[in-house]
Amino acid sequence: MLAPAVMVSAVSLMGCPAPDRAGAKTPIKQTRIFLDAYARGDAGTVMAMLDPGGAAIYGSDLAETYDKPAQIRAMLADDQRLWRGGARIGDVTHLSMRCSRRFVSEMFDAPFTVGGRTVDVRFAMVWRRAGGAWFLSQSSNVVPTAGSSARELLSR
Repeated sequence: MLAPAVMVSAVSLMGCPAPDRAGAKTPIKQTRIFLDAYARGDAGTVMAMLDPGGAAIYGSDLAETYDKPAQIRAMLADDQRLWRGGARIGDVTHLSMRCSRRFVSEMFDAPFTVGGRTVDVRFAMVWRRAGGAWFLSQSSNVVPTAGSSARELLSR
């Protein structure tokens, strides 16, 4: 398995913004800022990073679909009450990116830790460039299963 830094370097060769330019606000850096802000409940940072043209966020529960700023703010507040300020989203792995001048889509896994328990979460995020900055336009996350692939189920 490749280390995340190696994956990011390989991806940048496919036309994606370089992740390590000094001070550059690339989608990769924006993603880390967003994940950390969300985990700590920083509503100001989270809301400022959402696409002013509209953002859609899907959580891992079927009922968690939000496309209005007030809904997204309420979801963040609910998560913080549940997590009691102790959440952390770890390093990104299995990163896959597709890029154009105005949009970047990312899919990746990251460990989520709260209350001494860690689960892997799979994210899909779409960033839109507007006015020289990147804004989160769509995001979805799920807790993927383990041991339930078609091959594993068929072999039972």
